Amino acid sequence: MNRNYKETVLRIIKEANLPLAIETIRTKAGIGSWVTTKSVLLELLIDKRISGTKTSKSWIFSKLKTGETDD
Repeated sequence: MNRNYKETVLRIIKEANLPLAIETIRTKAGIGSWVTTKSVLLELLIDKRISGTKTSKSWIFSKLKTGETDD
């Protein structure tokens, strides 16, 4: 996985005021593939660097809330 993608996606999420959908993040990050974007996001979620919520349609992602871990 391209580490630059992870850092770019993390920056986009940290700068956002609201949770973002995968497609929005993909477009802002300039990533060509929705699947690649989802993979990057899920890796960041597993690493506890972002928050994620499964919705009835897909996922939304946001920065960690106060008190959550961000190494």
